[in-house]
Amino acid sequence: MLALVPLLLCLVQEAPELRLEASPARPFVGQQVRLEWTLSIPRSHAQRGLGQLFQRALAVPVELRLAGGCVERLEWLSAEAGADPVVLNGELVLAETSGLGAGSEGPAFVRLRAILPCDRSGPLELPVATARYGLEAAAGLGLGLGPRLEEVLVRAAPASLAVRALPEEGRPIGFTGSVGRPAAEWESTPPFRLSGSWVLRAMDARGGDPPRWEPGPGWSVSGPAALGGGLFQYGLAVGTAPSATVQPLRWSWFDPESEAYREEVLAPPSGAQAPQPPTSGPPQDPALARGLPALLLAWGLAVVSYWLWGARAVLPDQP
Repeated sequence: MLALVPLLLCLVQEAPELRLEASPARPFVGQQVRLEWTLSIPRSHAQRGLGQLFQRALAVPVELRLAGGCVERLEWLSAEAGADPVVLNGELVLAETSGLGAGSEGPAFVRLRAILPCDRSGPLELPVATARYGLEAAAGLGLGLGPRLEEVLVRAAPASLAVRALPEEGRPIGFTGSVGRPAAEWESTPPFRLSGSWVLRAMDARGGDPPRWEPGPGWSVSGPAALGGGLFQYGLAVGTAPSATVQPLRWSWFDPESEAYREEVLAPPSGAQAPQPPTSGPPQDPALARGLPALLLAWGLAVVSYWLWGARAVLPDQP
């Protein structure tokens, strides 16, 4: 009986496997979950050779199918390394492959990655995944029929997520649903620097809305305008009699790691030039400004001389 144990372990290790990993496993509303499907192909299968089960000839003739669940909400990520085309729901996509070349050791892998946005709380069923590939037979049947193609079908275990609602305790007034710490970048508008813009990228905050910005008296803000991908832009302009300092934008957000609410104070960096208020009138030439007092004095002397001359003309003649 003990002699059968190594044989059973070998059979288990030589079986293909399709598994799904989700991170984080218990997300909050507003987070993005990274999904990764990994097809493990035994070394014995890779050495025998994968056959074509469909008309198009591919270097990695693997077909994957995803059905049900939230498949329509998935955002597929490009392969990071060793990309090869495989068939996904009837379409060619690039997947990360490894261990299929000659001289490789251990099992071969085919990986697909996707991002799933969580926009509501509660249980979320993940798509059911299956994979199949053809396997060249080692030898004929002994009846003169020759080698044939063997179909290998693998199914992943069903999986689901429990998306948690954001806690009510400690939720600040004005919270707009941002999950993840926002970041800001200040841009000045050359050459006059009479206005500027905030460019704000909220990480993992697609379910939330950016807050309003109240910069203070004499300042006006346009936006926030959504630019896509969690990027928002604010336009800051100066009006009449602006305050000396610009009030920072206060952005409340939820930290999923500590499971607590926090506030980010987004202000212009100390080295950046904030928008400057316009001058009250047109600029004056420095030379003209320096000669203005002399011109006024000359004009005054001319007026006095003219008045004295006129007064002398009306005086009676003296004997």
